[in-house]
Formats: sequence, structure tokens, C-alpha cells
Amino acid sequence: KILGCMVSIKGIEANPDNIAALCNMEEPESIRDVQKLTGRIAALNRFIKRSADRSLPFFKVLQP
Repeated sequence: KILGCMVSIKGIEANPDNIAALCNMEEPESIRDVQKLTGRIAALNRFIKRSADRSLPFFKVLQP
């Protein structure tokens, strides 16, 4: 594990602990929960196809 990623012979992969934390997270009910969700998504964005498009609704919620 290096910088939150798994490095192996196959290459760089997402850390299974980060994926599990995202999958087991409850539905966001407050602004703080949405901030936590966007932070976790940002940590995994290099492994998520079109992550910016998929995360846009969460970031719109955070705009004043």
C-alpha cells in the first residue's frame, strides 16, 4: 500500500479498504455527510470512469 493505492505486479489498483468504506457508507443526510462522500470519491477518482460527471450532483449540493 502506497499513498492509498495498492501497487502490485498488475500495476496500480484502488485500495480495497477505501472501496469498502465508500460502499458501506450510509445515505448522506447533511452537508457534512455529502462532504465526506465527495472526499472519498475524490480519493478514488483515478479508478472511476468519468468520475467528474458522476460526482457533479454531489458537488452541486455543496454550492451556496
